[in-house]
Amino acid sequence: MHNFIGFPNSERNLKRVKDEFEYLGRIGRYGGFKNMIGALDCTLVKISKPRGIEHTEQYRNRNGYFSINVQVVGDPCLKIQDIVVRWAGSTHDSRIFRNSRLNVRLQNNEFDGMLVADAGYSCTRHLLTPVSNPTTAAEERYNKAQIKTRNSVERLFGVLKRRFPALHKGLATKLRTAANIIIACAVLHNIALEAIYDLIEDLEELNVADHNITTAATTVATSDGMVLRANII
Repeated sequence: MHNFIGFPNSERNLKRVKDEFEYLGRIGRYGGFKNMIGALDCTLVKISKPRGIEHTEQYRNRNGYFSINVQVVGDPCLKIQDIVVRWAGSTHDSRIFRNSRLNVRLQNNEFDGMLVADAGYSCTRHLLTPVSNPTTAAEERYNKAQIKTRNSVERLFGVLKRRFPALHKGLATKLRTAANIIIACAVLHNIALEAIYDLIEDLEELNVADHNITTAATTVATSDGMVLRANII
């Protein structure tokens, strides 16, 4: 799995992700967020009622059906950079993140950058969330940019579930098998995106060769977290 799902492994790719996130969050003449490397959120995948395990009801979510709550970090181009598929559907998103290896790695400063997430998470120096009840124009603008930036992960979920309808309709398999299917779909999703990117690059190279045109690349609630967010605003 780690060969297909992961954060940028080169300075060039990392810069591309940061530039594209900054482009996504622009508001008029104001630029978007700098130093963003991922958008974090969770999505529910419907499953059959788990059998042969304790605490079966923990898999029943607030909507009343059994599910796995899947944590994902996506990049601006909808590629999955990190995925956690082991929590029951009733588990709160923030709890999944607090107990994730990703959170530990962020706290250990293993990444050159930050994540963006919705108000269900705490604002920290590694995770930017919206301002509750904004009172100034700057805070309103920050929230608009924040929403535009994190909406990429919502689009990712939409594309993933359209590409693999079973993730939308539900998985009628054993719990462990369902988790493996979700991971397999994430891997295949990334492979499909890479194939599309490769095709686009090939077409661009052919276009340059045919027309001799040179094209430029498109640039596209801890106290320290609150201070960081205030500085951005």
